[in-house]
Amino acid sequence: MAYGFNYSDVDLLDDLFHSSANETLPKHRTGRLFNISLPSNYSGMHLSAFRLRSWTFWTSGANYNSINIPPRVVTTPYAKRIAIVYENLGNWSSSYFGVRNYSMVTPVVGFTVYDASNSKNLGNEELVFHLKGGG
Repeated sequence: MAYGFNYSDVDLLDDLFHSSANETLPKHRTGRLFNISLPSNYSGMHLSAFRLRSWTFWTSGANYNSINIPPRVVTTPYAKRIAIVYENLGNWSSSYFGVRNYSMVTPVVGFTVYDASNSKNLGNEELVFHLKGGG
């Protein structure tokens, strides 16, 4: 069991999630949540994703699989279409983010946002959300 997290292990896991999403993305339509298969040695982890047009995201936000993002959010840098990849490490959470003398009572979950303007590939850069005030 690891104590604390090792950046190289987490980076490798992020790379796995990105490449798995990238392989699955072209097979699915925009606006639909889809599950992403991981190699069998990562059983217990769950990965899913969805693509949205930026305008739809701006006007409606997103509410998929425990992710609730309000309207009027933009990405930096700007992308015509975005992909949100939802990650649930399940029973692997302690292996990547364990803390000495503590037990995890829930899995580590999160999401990463990528430029999905190209219908064939995800961008490699992670996007950042910004909430825009409005009148």
